Amino acid sequence: MADYYDILGVERDASTDEIRTAYRARLDESRGGRDTKSSRSSKSATVADAAALNQAWNVLADPFQRRRYDEQLRTAEEDGTSADVDGDEGDTDASTVPARRGGVREAMQAGAERRAARGQPVDLPNGLTAASSRDRINALIVDALLIYIIAVILVPLAFSPLSHDAFVVKKAGSQVGSPHKITGDAQAQSAQKAALLADEKAKVAKETKPGKTPAKVTVSKERVYTGGQIALLSFSSMLAALCVVVPSSAITGQTLGKKIFRVRLTGADGGRPGWRLSFLHYAPPILLAVLIPTLGPLLALGLVLWFLRDPLRQGLHDKLAKTFVVAVPRRTASACH
Repeated sequence: MADYYDILGVERDASTDEIRTAYRARLDESRGGRDTKSSRSSKSATVADAAALNQAWNVLADPFQRRRYDEQLRTAEEDGTSADVDGDEGDTDASTVPARRGGVREAMQAGAERRAARGQPVDLPNGLTAASSRDRINALIVDALLIYIIAVILVPLAFSPLSHDAFVVKKAGSQVGSPHKITGDAQAQSAQKAALLADEKAKVAKETKPGKTPAKVTVSKERVYTGGQIALLSFSSMLAALCVVVPSSAITGQTLGKKIFRVRLTGADGGRPGWRLSFLHYAPPILLAVLIPTLGPLLALGLVLWFLRDPLRQGLHDKLAKTFVVAVPRRTASACH
């Protein structure tokens, strides 16, 4: 496996600034070595050097990739595997090929896929282990039920005094137009209902082709909200759902469901996610579920359950937030990380 530190000519404890300076210097040297009269082999060597420099920089400039690479490098040295630039010596096991061809992240992902396929734990940043699918789904069920009770039942219940009676016209079970404000006494209301029903039946009869059965028309008295109240209700439900999961996750990394099933949310560095990452983690599925009444919940579920097929056990919302859901070790399960 290639020694990226040797390629750039820096020590293994070099800072990112030192690595950047060395990378630019080596790249300038590589470009400066080009000669329009040089042989084809020397040009190929220059291109290969530049590619090696770019790969070394891409890995060592990323703290996550660098940490994983350092671990692999130490493991290779402990196993007696040499780390040469060209990759001609040392360990030639097929598992090292992704590292030479596509970088450390690809090698890590390929290894994670193999371990996941064998049912083995998937290693994550900072020595953490991905939460099992069963524990993560169970935690998701608990949190989803809590969100449903608060955002879908209790919040609308609190808004119920704002609703008002109105006549709702429906054709074949679907609402037609906006609700109609009810006016007058009982007799006037009865006349209003009959007029609405007659008007809609006339429209349906006119639209129905000869020989076809007209769609069923009904007029019912229902409790409804104004357009502004509906918008406020949606916003309140979304805010309530976020309040169920974001604050506790930002402070401890655990929602109620995650605490029960001993899993937690973490950033790429293995630390607490904080407010920003917690919001980015939970907001997309909650927004989808609230703003798209019919398909939203299914899309949100798909967004989260993507982790079942991902080698690093990340849902699409995890990838956006750069977060991981990890198992809590037994000895520290009661501690807040």
